[in-house]
Amino acid sequence: MKFKIKRKKTVIAISCIAVILIALGAKKVLIGNKLPRPEIYEVNKSNMNFTYNVTGKVESQKVISVFSTNMSEVENVVARLNDTVNKGDVLLNFKKDTSNTQALNIAKANSILPNLRQNYEAAKKIYSVGGISKEQLNDARQALQSAVIDSKIASSGYKPQERVLRSPISGVIVEANADDNYKIDPTKPLYKIADTENLKITLDVPNYMAKNLKVGQTVDITSDSLNDGEVLHGVVKNIAKISTKSETSNDAITSVEVSLDNYSTLKPGDIVDAKINYLTLNNNIIIPLQYIEFENDKTYVYILNNKNIVERREVKLGKNNTINYVVNSGLSVHDKLINNSSKIYKQGDKIK
Repeated sequence: MKFKIKRKKTVIAISCIAVILIALGAKKVLIGNKLPRPEIYEVNKSNMNFTYNVTGKVESQKVISVFSTNMSEVENVVARLNDTVNKGDVLLNFKKDTSNTQALNIAKANSILPNLRQNYEAAKKIYSVGGISKEQLNDARQALQSAVIDSKIASSGYKPQERVLRSPISGVIVEANADDNYKIDPTKPLYKIADTENLKITLDVPNYMAKNLKVGQTVDITSDSLNDGEVLHGVVKNIAKISTKSETSNDAITSVEVSLDNYSTLKPGDIVDAKINYLTLNNNIIIPLQYIEFENDKTYVYILNNKNIVERREVKLGKNNTINYVVNSGLSVHDKLINNSSKIYKQGDKIK
């Protein structure tokens, strides 16, 4: 029994020694002359584009409210909600207005004029032969002149009402408030028509990003309403001077208007994906994130120098797009960076 226990202890001891030797051997491979060849990135100068992606919508540049001063009733409606109309198309027909006081007064005043003209001409002839006095002639003339004045007053500013209402623009009806036999209220619009010939893209941008935007920056637009792979191009046209609270988050947002070179098949109400190109940095040293080591609020890179020796060097970083970083100081063009994300290499290692 004692022999078995002693034998087991001997086996365990031999196993431990073997593990230690293997570990020492592995360490020797990592820190000796047999280090694996690292992934190298040669430093050069390049450009970096900064973009912001946001969802937006297509809107009409203007929505026209259509009123009528015709005080009659609607006889029948021709155009209804969501209909597409062209400028000049008939929207509805009015009933004939038989109670137009101004029109009746004009007709009444004009009906008197022929008789008064005839009376005045007759009075002149009778006066010429001594049949009436000059005072009677003047009375006939004044009666005619007074009737002419009444007719002009009655007709002043009068324009016969057309019995149809026409669309002032081409577009889509987005609101319709009239129906057959509807009594006209001149203070309320009968229609609202969105102009489909002049569109815009509206984006709601969080204020933390809106501060980076400027009029004239380029924008790329894609949408399910466009053909597959189709990308439209435009610019930031206007940035609102006030902000509002987002309906979907706690962010304060700024409305940004984008104008496109062409709108292809887009129409009011379509949802779009916008990529705003808000900053381009030219001719800078830019390196990928995987070559950077962050430690105690400092940043380092590992460099393979001309003697194939590893150097750990502190660098100062600038702007980044979360994937690539601008290096403001600490690196030069043609420096060879080592990807040390696995922490295999250290200062002074010799690479063959």
